[in-house]
Amino acid sequence: MFTYRSGENIEFEKGMLFTNVDAFRAILKDYVIQKEFPIQRLKNEKASYLRLDCNEGSSELRDNPQMTNLAVLAEIRKFGLQPSKMQIYRAKKKALEEIEGTHSHSYTKLPKYAELLRQTNPGITCKIHYDRPSLMVESYFRRLFISYKASKDSFLVRCKPFIGFDGCHLKGPYGGVFLCAISVDGNNSFFPLEFVVVECENKETWA
Repeated sequence: MFTYRSGENIEFEKGMLFTNVDAFRAILKDYVIQKEFPIQRLKNEKASYLRLDCNEGSSELRDNPQMTNLAVLAEIRKFGLQPSKMQIYRAKKKALEEIEGTHSHSYTKLPKYAELLRQTNPGITCKIHYDRPSLMVESYFRRLFISYKASKDSFLVRCKPFIGFDGCHLKGPYGGVFLCAISVDGNNSFFPLEFVVVECENKETWA
């Protein structure tokens, strides 16, 4: 007799036995979600068997990460489910984290990213500022500064003697502010000189 605990990976094999048809349907719902394909009920006879047809499909959310909640609901309904708005929100959030990764995981990749920039862009200025209150506490990201050598050289020979500054707030769980220094080139177009990610905008971070 097949036994199943919620969350386990399900694999069906010929000859499996289930307690009753309702138990099988409950397990089947989890199975089609795991395998990411809808099912179509072809035949359901009380005395004999339940017949289904399934066609495997690709993950819509993986191909279209900007899907709205309504679009996600339409996809989930293909599996015979009717989730609440909160369930859709949580499911979409979890799926995107598995597909794209989390913000915290991305921050851990900054040192490697900075090293790749230095290797591929000689003369670049790339600095990461970490804070570590004590040896008993893990260090955490605070600021990032990047200025390409090509931008600095071009400013001296191709841009007008003008530097402007601007900043905008970053969206996401950790917040922060994106600061940028720009100039104007010979075509009167904005020319970025350097950009910084900091915890807030003030005299200290601009300096």
